[in-house]
Formats: sequence, structure tokens, C-alpha cells
Amino acid sequence: MRRSFDWRLIMAFVRTTLVRAALAAVLLSVSSTTLFASCGSAMCPMDPHSLNLPLPRQFTLDFSFQYIDQDQVRIGRRDGTVGEIPSSHDEVRTLNRAAGFLVNYATSDRLVLSAFVPF
Repeated sequence: MRRSFDWRLIMAFVRTTLVRAALAAVLLSVSSTTLFASCGSAMCPMDPHSLNLPLPRQFTLDFSFQYIDQDQVRIGRRDGTVGEIPSSHDEVRTLNRAAGFLVNYATSDRLVLSAFVPF
């Protein structure tokens, strides 16, 4: 028994695959450009308390104190010197002290209400 192929379907599949590959290549080339940080990594947007989730209809309370002393110039993964990257100012040191009180309440296993009060 002889099989027949629908070449139109095969060509449509190949075109779709090529378009997806080209789009992926463009996105990778755009995202691999050099990035520069502004003031160090002292204030990370990821909440370290996110794993302290309450069970449904329960509260969690947290008091935290954060002390970060950034006194070493870094450019990427290597040591740098002050003024090596041209800028309108040269940041020599960043000292962060932050304290805060976090309250979480889980209304269900799908919804958690949070409030953070810095002081």
C-alpha cells in the first residue's frame, strides 16, 4: 500500500517552525545586550518572605531588619574602580538599613493578603 503525503501541510509546518525559530533568535539577540545597574543590588524586588505563607484562615507576622553595606565597587563579576563607568555621579558606598513589619493573612489557599509597614 502506498502512502501519500500532503506536501502543503508539510510546507506549512516547516514555514511555521522557521518563523518561530527566527522569532526566538531575534528575542535572544535583543535580550543579550549589555545591561548596567544603577545603585547596586541592595533593594532586590524579590520578597524574601514570600515562602512564609500562612495556611488558609491563618496569620503570619514577621519583623525584619536589613543591613547592607556595599563598599566594594563591582562591575558584573569583577572588581572595579570608582569612576570606571561614565556617569553623572560616582557612588563610592551605599549603606542601607531597613526595618519592617510584615503581616500575611490567607483567606483561602488561593488568596493571601499582605501588608508591609517599613519604619
